[in-house]
Amino acid sequence: MGLVTNILNGLGYFGSSNFYKGGGYNQIEQIGNKESICISIDDLEKVYLENPHLRSVIDTDASMLSNLKWVVKNKKGEVQQDHPALTILNRPNPLGNGKEFITAMRTYELIHGNAFASKVQTALTKDVVAMYPIPPQHLEVKLTGKIFDQLTIDGIIDGYKFSHNDYEKTWATNEVIRIKQKGVGVILGESKIKTLKQQISNIKYVYESRNVLLNERGGIGILSTHSDKAVPMSPRDRKSAEKKAIDEFGIGIGKRKIHVSSLGLKWQPMTFPTKDLMLFEEVADDFNVILDAYGHNMNIYSSSQSTTFQNFKESLKAIYQNVTIPASEHYAEIFTRELIGENTEYYIAAELSVDALQQDAESRYKALNSQVDATIKMAENSLEQDDLIQ
Repeated sequence: MGLVTNILNGLGYFGSSNFYKGGGYNQIEQIGNKESICISIDDLEKVYLENPHLRSVIDTDASMLSNLKWVVKNKKGEVQQDHPALTILNRPNPLGNGKEFITAMRTYELIHGNAFASKVQTALTKDVVAMYPIPPQHLEVKLTGKIFDQLTIDGIIDGYKFSHNDYEKTWATNEVIRIKQKGVGVILGESKIKTLKQQISNIKYVYESRNVLLNERGGIGILSTHSDKAVPMSPRDRKSAEKKAIDEFGIGIGKRKIHVSSLGLKWQPMTFPTKDLMLFEEVADDFNVILDAYGHNMNIYSSSQSTTFQNFKESLKAIYQNVTIPASEHYAEIFTRELIGENTEYYIAAELSVDALQQDAESRYKALNSQVDATIKMAENSLEQDDLIQ
């Protein structure tokens, strides 16, 4: 028994290095990992860039927010067409327009839990004349170490420092716009990606498995000497058989389907029905969890196979109502404070249409319908342009 145990231990069949101890037997541990294997979330932007399902949700959310129209109004609700803050919102910097700026800020917020933008101000009046989004992964928020007894933001945040490659830049606290994702965190928000690590990992590994099955056909079997009593293949013969099996044979295009060998070989199949792996079902379940975390609905995404046009329209309307409008109100409040100032007769608002932000339900419903129709029309025009290009 001791010999068999030592052999199994040497092969790594048991988690414990000593199976037999002091006249008694230890409990046999399971083969393989006991803990789930998850992707690293140290680089949140890399996770976003490498996961198509996560990126589609974040990009859709940011696009919906950027589609809104930003206006400046007075206390009577009258739109101010020539207000300087409106000029900045429409053209925040020489590199992009207002839609690109809002898209970048919302994308950073959804990835990192925070979004930051630097303010370029005039020397005398401190009027904001430009804004630039700052990548949060390269920004250090310098804290004073004080929170609960402070009355101003300067008493909590001491400034900001940007570092990337050989470039560094610092800003005073009042030179940076800070947007914190709602939720936990007093000073800074927390990324939802941290909560979704398991689901994002599952999707990644499912696609890796499918890629292996499609390209290398997986571990479909073993070629071995046909008799247990026969002399094993020499390393040279084994290497030759492996090379031919990998390079020349297979079910893919350009490969031979039949393997004829002068060696005495036996084929041991190791295939497994892919439908029993439930890869597609796993992706659907994990995607639904991601959608729920960001307040979205499967009906607006192409992976939903049973969506009707009416379901698509109503789902899009619900996202505008429950996610986009609250986000726009949060952004509008911050932009008002940073670009106009508090306790003034003007404020910034985001409009769905001419009737947007009115309090009665009928006008708001009509505004949502108009915005949804406009979003659908933009998508149709985009598809028509793609067809023309092709």
